[in-house]
Amino acid sequence: MEIILGIVLGILVILNVLLFWRLSVTKMSSNELVEKINKLEMQLIKEFGDFRNNFSRDLNNDFEKLNEKIDQRLNYIN
Repeated sequence: MEIILGIVLGILVILNVLLFWRLSVTKMSSNELVEKINKLEMQLIKEFGDFRNNFSRDLNNDFEKLNEKIDQRLNYIN
């Protein structure tokens, strides 16, 4: 889980750097820059939250399936 979070944060940093470079090349006004950064931040927060929720849901489903298999095999042994 920590590795995945590290990768996601690394990607976010790279995207931020690319955005700043692109914005400096296009010579946007500071208001436009702030607006774009705010939009990007909100989008990244939403996507990261969605990723976390989906990952947690999938992990719980996998644990439930594993517990069912273990129960079946223990019953078979008994």
